Amino acid sequence: MRIKSDPSRPRIYGYAPSDPSRPRIYDYAPNLLARSGRFVEAERFIQDLPFDPGIGFWKALLGGCQIHLNNELGEFAAKKILSLDPRDVSSYVMVSNAHSAAERWDSVSTIRQEMKEKKMKTTPGCSWVEVGCEIQVFVNGDRRRSGRRDEIRAVLRYLYDHLGEYSSSSSLLPC
Repeated sequence: MRIKSDPSRPRIYGYAPSDPSRPRIYDYAPNLLARSGRFVEAERFIQDLPFDPGIGFWKALLGGCQIHLNNELGEFAAKKILSLDPRDVSSYVMVSNAHSAAERWDSVSTIRQEMKEKKMKTTPGCSWVEVGCEIQVFVNGDRRRSGRRDEIRAVLRYLYDHLGEYSSSSSLLPC
């Protein structure tokens, strides 16, 4: 990434950060750097911004840390995120997921407990599958038995259980 800057007026590709026509590179750069494992550059980019970085910059950094299991920097980003918007449920979920990816179960439990104490509610995940001419809806945590859900879940369980026999990427699946 080519970054132009001078002490008086930082610029990226010739655009000042206050220029409304500037490319969205300011927004995308930390995400791209972190997801590619270039954490020193990503952190430096955020810290050298000529304006206060918003929560999105720190979330991008945490996302990259989660992918590459950079727990130390991820913890730093998580603290920034929660301090910038302590009422944002999605921030808590993201931080909890990062701790989960790092198998830091005590931290996951602490964050979830804090969410419960603050009466924060998450929106459950939802997906749809068309079977024949029927649409089946799956909501995370829904255990009601209706339609063909049991049949579909049995097939999905079978596929998941046997995926390791055919693919070395089965560890990428959550469970």
